[in-house]
Amino acid sequence: MTVVAGCVSIHTLTPQLVEVFNAAIAINSTAFEDVDPENGVAMFIGSKTETALLKFAKELSWTNYKVTRDAVNVIQMVPFSSERKSMGCVARLPDRGHCLYIKVVYCDSENDVPSSSAVETTPIRELEEGNISWTITFYASQTLRTIVLCYLEHGLQTMMRLIMMIWRWTSHYLDLGITGIEDPLHEGVREAVADCNKAGVVVKMCTGDNMLTTRAIALQCRIYTPGGIIMEGPHFRLLPPDVMKTIVPRLQTLKELGDIVGVMGEGTNNGPALKTAHVGFAMGITGTEVAKEASDIILMDDNFFSLSPFSPNIR
Repeated sequence: MTVVAGCVSIHTLTPQLVEVFNAAIAINSTAFEDVDPENGVAMFIGSKTETALLKFAKELSWTNYKVTRDAVNVIQMVPFSSERKSMGCVARLPDRGHCLYIKVVYCDSENDVPSSSAVETTPIRELEEGNISWTITFYASQTLRTIVLCYLEHGLQTMMRLIMMIWRWTSHYLDLGITGIEDPLHEGVREAVADCNKAGVVVKMCTGDNMLTTRAIALQCRIYTPGGIIMEGPHFRLLPPDVMKTIVPRLQTLKELGDIVGVMGEGTNNGPALKTAHVGFAMGITGTEVAKEASDIILMDDNFFSLSPFSPNIR
């Protein structure tokens, strides 16, 4: 994945804002840099979103992520949750108290909490809120994953209280900017999906991405077809059982309806689905240990075509 768009003017950032922006990327992350043993090339390892952001900062020649990360004391980190679509951490800064860093897919902003920030801030009003929503919609329609980087400097008690407010903590941030991250389709995905359909294997897409991003990617993969339905999980789970059974054939196959379900995933948050499916497939190269442990089969080449009925790997 690569950061290919952004609504922040990189070349006009002040040194203070560059420092905060870089810290928001480096500190609120568990990804790290290592050397590929096969070719000796340095590469970032971890979540695709986090590695894309770290690569983005490195290409801009900002302070090395490790130097920035080692200079602070991370007090608490809340991992990414598909429910609140965000992750964050509270860190003690070496020279100016505590700071809360957040990466979030999208949320409403209030900017009502006073901050001791060293950078100049401007309140997000109705016009700015509209611009943010338009930018996210535009990026999502281009198959880009939109990530809002934000932070807040305040006292430790306020930071800990905000980070524990699971459903509301992102309403008090200071918005640094929005990034658009591209995750190109792997070679052969369209053909593999077509082969599966020919063999009677229905391919469904389940993701935590923005609805527009999901639709755009599903169209590229040729998974989403006329007459199909795209729906968010919370809305689906509120439907009566009889309505669920009516729309499921057009939405997503469920184990409870008697179908054989196979799930392929790589992230930690894919673990429950991989475990619940009849057959769980995890990525061998980019998959997390949690995903691998929850799966039944590990794809050593990370290639969806390996699951195709016409693949030489299928016997």
